[in-house]
Amino acid sequence: AHGKGIIHRDLKPDNLLIVSGPMGETELCKVLDFGIAKLLIQEGGVDALETQAGTVFGTPRYMSPEQAQGKALDVRSDLYALGVILYHMLVGHPPYTDNDAVVVMAHHIKTPPKRPRDVLPERPLPSDLESLLMRVLEKKPEKRPQDAATFLSILDGLQPFVEPTETDINAVLAGRPRVLARPRWLLALVAISVVGILAFVVTMAE
Repeated sequence: AHGKGIIHRDLKPDNLLIVSGPMGETELCKVLDFGIAKLLIQEGGVDALETQAGTVFGTPRYMSPEQAQGKALDVRSDLYALGVILYHMLVGHPPYTDNDAVVVMAHHIKTPPKRPRDVLPERPLPSDLESLLMRVLEKKPEKRPQDAATFLSILDGLQPFVEPTETDINAVLAGRPRVLARPRWLLALVAISVVGILAFVVTMAE
């Protein structure tokens, strides 16, 4: 989607659907609900991807700092949202939780997230994965990976984890978070299937 000049602006677990791939051989992650997506269009050298000043779209719990402030957005805003989802998956809850949406947005703008090793010292993440997670959650967009391809390249270069044990599997069945076996499973979070892309393009054309 980013490669086609589209940013989602509302990435969250509710908008990610895991489905069986062709012939049931693999799993695919479809990114749903492009209802508030915007197109990156260059016209006369002016970037048309600009959220109106003071206007905020998206879901506060998974919102980038710049989105919470109603600033102009680019693909790095989606990467921040992906980082929040990744944090939620690995730690068991998002970095900021509060019943007041304004409080959550303020945390995204000002409060550094707690490192997973401090939240779950009994189940520390591999240091390279934790470093990538904290990098993608940087407040300033220029400190994050600059695009999805860079993020995937770093992710794909991480060392494999050990295979899950019976204890890990029982933890999943009991609803407790754990670190999954290998980093490549995370690719599903940012992979949009060909069918999903075509469906969106057709919808836009209509």
